[in-house]
Amino acid sequence: AELILELQGEILDRFAEGQVGRTLPVLVEGPYEQDGGLLVGRSWADSPEIDSFVVLEGEAVPGGIVPVHIDRAENGVLYGSVERC
Repeated sequence: AELILELQGEILDRFAEGQVGRTLPVLVEGPYEQDGGLLVGRSWADSPEIDSFVVLEGEAVPGGIVPVHIDRAENGVLYGSVERC
């Protein structure tokens, strides 16, 4: 089981790194617990309590879907900013 979890972590990290530079639609969930100035949401690839999430800066309303440019990835977590049209 430990080996499988380790391999899954590596797969998640590679996937997240592959999203850097892309713009993804993100469902905004609310404030990011670790930094009240940021928001947290989920992309099409993120399931609550199973996968990772997206930390974003910018203005967005919880429950809304916004385009987020992914700037970096750390430990499977994507970080980006809301793009304005």
